[in-house]
Amino acid sequence: MLIAPVCFSQLAWNNVDSLFGDMPASMHVYKSTSAIDGKANIAYYVSADLKDLSLEFTAEAEDRKRLTPSQYYQQNQFPLLVVNCTFFDVSTGQNLNTVIKNNIPLSFNVG
Repeated sequence: MLIAPVCFSQLAWNNVDSLFGDMPASMHVYKSTSAIDGKANIAYYVSADLKDLSLEFTAEAEDRKRLTPSQYYQQNQFPLLVVNCTFFDVSTGQNLNTVIKNNIPLSFNVG
């Protein structure tokens, strides 16, 4: 068993659902402004019930195109949430991680 002797930070999270308009009851947004190592920090996380059948979870990957989360938001007709979940090569725009949608690989892990 490994026990960490030091915890580097604990963030204080506050529910900020009201800042995001109408959302499904199974989805919540939390925000923290707790400093990390004495430096300013703003972080968000979303919790969503994966068993809620009214929510659709999907993925997108535009290989060799560097779309911003705002561009994905517009391209996908304003979904509840857009999360940037992959790394890409800044010089080529190539995705460097595996992305799968409906059992079809959209991009591959570059090793």
